[in-house]
Amino acid sequence: MRADINGDCALELEEVSRILKQLHIQVSKENLKRIFDLYDKDKSGAIEKDEFMSLVRHLMRKDELVPLFQKYCSRFKGLESVPDVKEHMYQVTDEPLMTPLELRNFLQLEQGVELGQDELMDLIHFNKGTSVTPSGAFLNSPTGPNLGGQPKMGDPTLTFYDFVSLIFSSINSIFDPQRTFVYQDMSKSLTEYYINSSHNTYLMSNQLTGESSVDAYVRAIEKGARCLELDCWDGDDGEPIIYHGHTLTSKIKFSEVIKAIKENSFRNCKYPMILSLEMHCSLAQQERCASIMLDIFGDKLFVLPVHATVLETYPSPEELEGYFVVKSKCDARHVFNKALIEDEEEWDKFNWDISFSEDDIDIATKVNAFSSISMRQPITFANKFVEGNNIVIQHTDNSPPVAAIDTVNSSMSAGKHKLGKLGHHKLTSFHNSFRKPKTPGTQLAPPTGQNSPAGTPRSPHSPRNSDAGLFPTPSFKDKENVKENAKEKEKVHNDLMNLITMFGDKFNIEGLPYIWCIASLDEEKIQKALKTYEHRLIEYHAKYLTRVYPKGSRIDSSNYNPIDSWVAGAQMAALNFQTNDEAMLLNTAMFNDNGCGFVLKPHHYRLAASEDEKERNRKLHPINSVPRKRLEITVVSGQQLRSQRNDDTKVVRDIVDPYVKLTLRGAKADDGKFFLSKEIKNNGFNPIWNEKTVFLVHSPEFLFLKFEIYNKDVLNDEKLGWYAIPFNCIRPGYRSVPLLSDKLNPIKFSYLLVHIKISDIEEGSFQKLD
Repeated sequence: MRADINGDCALELEEVSRILKQLHIQVSKENLKRIFDLYDKDKSGAIEKDEFMSLVRHLMRKDELVPLFQKYCSRFKGLESVPDVKEHMYQVTDEPLMTPLELRNFLQLEQGVELGQDELMDLIHFNKGTSVTPSGAFLNSPTGPNLGGQPKMGDPTLTFYDFVSLIFSSINSIFDPQRTFVYQDMSKSLTEYYINSSHNTYLMSNQLTGESSVDAYVRAIEKGARCLELDCWDGDDGEPIIYHGHTLTSKIKFSEVIKAIKENSFRNCKYPMILSLEMHCSLAQQERCASIMLDIFGDKLFVLPVHATVLETYPSPEELEGYFVVKSKCDARHVFNKALIEDEEEWDKFNWDISFSEDDIDIATKVNAFSSISMRQPITFANKFVEGNNIVIQHTDNSPPVAAIDTVNSSMSAGKHKLGKLGHHKLTSFHNSFRKPKTPGTQLAPPTGQNSPAGTPRSPHSPRNSDAGLFPTPSFKDKENVKENAKEKEKVHNDLMNLITMFGDKFNIEGLPYIWCIASLDEEKIQKALKTYEHRLIEYHAKYLTRVYPKGSRIDSSNYNPIDSWVAGAQMAALNFQTNDEAMLLNTAMFNDNGCGFVLKPHHYRLAASEDEKERNRKLHPINSVPRKRLEITVVSGQQLRSQRNDDTKVVRDIVDPYVKLTLRGAKADDGKFFLSKEIKNNGFNPIWNEKTVFLVHSPEFLFLKFEIYNKDVLNDEKLGWYAIPFNCIRPGYRSVPLLSDKLNPIKFSYLLVHIKISDIEEGSFQKLD
């Protein structure tokens, strides 16, 4: 044995203690001495290898699971008593006992899991460590596997220790392993997803003197971030840098960061990476930033399609696979207007080279977007008719026709898909795309008609399905004024402007100029907006993007509670990833779901089909919801709960007095409810609680269950581990809870065992339950 120091093929007490620590099996010296003496039958002060293996099994036995195993295992022979050891009263026989059929019954009745025959065999073989996929004579036998009765030779049956291993394995985790992979529909508008987002990504510690590092970007990506922040400033050598401006934080090269992002963004996730640029550079170094991104990202930079203004929804994660999306503060109206005045002479003889798909020709939006007439009324597809080679559009109020495009048929090319400058991305659902205008500078369409009076209803076919009158369209006839205003607003270099596809704009509950705009709010403003606008804010976020960030006073890089932002419908709740606090624990739990940094919002938070549906959805809002679920939790036991704190000798303390705290974090009606277990004295190795509590849940869509295990101490209770899980990811039955350290890393072999039961609350019965 490796720990057999004196080479006598026997293990003394100190050698056994050393091996157990290497196996992360920690037990008090007093208890270990008594168990060691039990197996040292000849009282020689040493035990043989077989005796040592029996001792380890003795320590690994979970007495609290014996009744459960006995309930489903008909051939269980009971327990054999072990004399002289009060703490360990029983020893379990090690012959194969549980048949596949009995295991299937346990999974079905206790765990709510239905497995087919092949899946069941996979599970057994995987758990026994023989193979991931069953093979060999067992499955190839003429009679097939024996699911019940007496086990045949070669049948995969489970010992009690196999059963214990299964219960505490990742296969039986409280978090469904299948939900750690992408399983949601990724074809919806980007606005319909929560996005894992990082704030001041470059920092390794605090906001004033902390180190800036390229490694911080790599770590954030490894943690699942799909929106990274880059604070860009002028470098002394003409090369832009990244740091927290006007502070003592260190500086790193913009180019090095972009290289690291390019190398790491799509190793584990194929969906888009959003770069949030906080741009403080001069125009010259803005140009350099654009050049760097073009050189490094190349054709993986997403740029606006030429038909951008007629799109009613932002592209989906699926459509943006493998692309980098640039977000920066920039007036989108200025960008779209600028495209119209770059070449005035060519504008008037603009070649309307238009491409349509054969089955989906929405002429109304195209004429509205590209005609020189400012539309002031909604237009519908139904109100179009043909006169010779002209397609004429008519208002919904049957007023005279307002626009026409001559000889459309001569410029129609069915089924083609063309994009604007740098239009090299694949957007398969972008039908009816316009080809790149032949005038070099004319890339984008002007803003669509937005001058209708406030409150005028818009057709769902209208390019902006929101309240009108907020951002009036500049008159194309007054080009000189537009041109002059454009010069005054020129703060973003044209090369950088061409790469931006998320335009930073001021929040306006009535709507933003384009779907390409995004508002940024600090944590306090999003809470105020939620209180002020309630349901309207959710409907707003179904169409428009918002990024939330920590307030400026958090110089220690602490985080706000992201749940408030998610309840408000905001897509990006940006956090300081370098701080492993409760907010990051909840964020980690949130984006463990769907496994890609994008989580689809609840149905009633997405684009509603009708006003009736919106009205029904308002009843589900966390602000006025009623209890809808009953969550019953039994804290059964723990395994290897040990101190993470080192004393002066750098030895981890192995004797603790653990207790469990369960807390609900979520919307207002649920947040803060908690349960405390009793404390177990001097037993962190295998404490048993068997304590039950019940929670009534109002808003399960935004609920997180947080587990915390503490060591009771005279001065300050020490956290031994914690974990959080979204309510909708909780699996019922007997489940293991893998504990995390303060740094949110898994603690090897450290678990809680809980029993979960979830049931619906019938409408109208909540008052009695409360």
